[in-house]
Amino acid sequence: MTRRIASNLCLVWYLGVRYSGEFHPRPQGGWQNFRDDMYDSDVSWELVIDNNSGTYSPDPMMLPALKACMEYNFSGFNIIALDYNDPALKESVDACRAYALNIRGVHKEDLEPHTHNGEITLQQEVTCAPDDTLPPP
Repeated sequence: MTRRIASNLCLVWYLGVRYSGEFHPRPQGGWQNFRDDMYDSDVSWELVIDNNSGTYSPDPMMLPALKACMEYNFSGFNIIALDYNDPALKESVDACRAYALNIRGVHKEDLEPHTHNGEITLQQEVTCAPDDTLPPP
């Protein structure tokens, strides 16, 4: 299965990046509306998406189209789209991290990509066909 996923990622790379950014879940309306005595399954969750990719930040004017696409594909799931310069995004990310670290016992190193000694990453698993065997875009 890893190779199948890896080859799909390779195909996406070949066809070109359509959008780049980050996302995180939160209780509808933000973490201030969540209490630890609530069951996760009893909460209405939403997905916060942005254009914060680090290398390539898409035009914020694309966010409404991305939001509509996500709402279409994940019907019933509330989607919030925020520009990476919006202070509300930083507040939401900080609140999500604080909840994970302080309440749920997540370790800081688990919030950042990393590998353990000897672990093989997906990137190391990926093999792409030579350029002459790929279909034209």
